[in-house]
Amino acid sequence: MTLLETVENQSGPAGVPAQAAVIWMHGLGADGHDFEPVVPQLRLPASLAVRFVFPHAPMQPVSINHGAVMRAWYDVTFDDLEGRSRRADEAGVRRSVGQVQALVEREVARGIPARDLEEMLFGSTAEKVIRGARIPVVTVPAGWAAAPRPNPKEGGAQ
Repeated sequence: MTLLETVENQSGPAGVPAQAAVIWMHGLGADGHDFEPVVPQLRLPASLAVRFVFPHAPMQPVSINHGAVMRAWYDVTFDDLEGRSRRADEAGVRRSVGQVQALVEREVARGIPARDLEEMLFGSTAEKVIRGARIPVVTVPAGWAAAPRPNPKEGGAQ
C-alpha cells in the first residue's frame, strides 16, 4: 500500500528523535495543512520531542458536493446524512482505515512505542478509524459516524 502524502512538524529540540507521535486527520475538503498552526498553540514543553503527522486524504468525487473532486477519506451521500443509508462508502472507509493503519505502522517502525501514538480525528473521518484501525489511543473531538460492516475475515461479526 502506498503511504498517504503527509505534512510533518516536530516539536522539541532540533536533532532530538521524536519521543511520541500524533497523527492528526483533517475533515472533508481540507488537507494536512489545516491543523499545522495548532502545534505551537499547544505550548508543549520545550524538551518534549513530538512528531506531528498531518496526512492528506486522497482526492475523489464527493456525492454530497455534486461529485466535486476534493480531499475526502471516503464518499458521503445525501442518504448518509439524512439517515436513509445504514452504511457509508464501505470500500472507501476500509481503504482509509488501511491507509491510516499504514501510517501508524510507520511511526512504530520509526521507534515510537504504540502507547505514545495518538490519533486526532476531525469531521468526517472519526468513526472509520475507531471501528477499523488498531490504534492505541483515539481522540474524537468532532465527527460524523460512518460505520463499515464488520468483516468476518478481519475477526468481526456480521
